[in-house]
Amino acid sequence: MSHIDLLRPPREWQPPYDLINPQSTKAANIRAAVEAVAAEAIVAPEVKPARKPRAPKAEAPAPAGAEKPKRKPAARKTAPEGETTAEES
Repeated sequence: MSHIDLLRPPREWQPPYDLINPQSTKAANIRAAVEAVAAEAIVAPEVKPARKPRAPKAEAPAPAGAEKPKRKPAARKTAPEGETTAEES
């Protein structure tokens, strides 16, 4: 519900209001408005379940005859002159 601040008396606005045991005219009018809307409600509020994580999307199969791109071999590391690499030790 919106605009409950406009219910009578319009200049009174001292929330929070106790709608179970209204102590002011404003609280009684808010409760009456809420009850009127609830009585006219045809559809119950929708409660959505928590969302499940999505499964990763499957990649589309490659067209027939297509080859996977070849990876370039890693460049060999060379040590500066006079030093050895871990592979050479």
